[in-house]
Amino acid sequence: LKELPPHLKYAFLGNNGEWPVIIAKVLSSNEKIDLINVLKTRKEAIA
Repeated sequence: LKELPPHLKYAFLGNNGEWPVIIAKVLSSNEKIDLINVLKTRKEAIA
């Protein structure tokens, strides 16, 4: 994976580093969990 600017980080929707997405670092842990859950439920629409 590419190195990201300091305000971004990778999150993964699948197991073992599958389905990488880029998210903001400033998200709280609850916001990150909520965002990843939404993205997981919409994964087919994104792909």
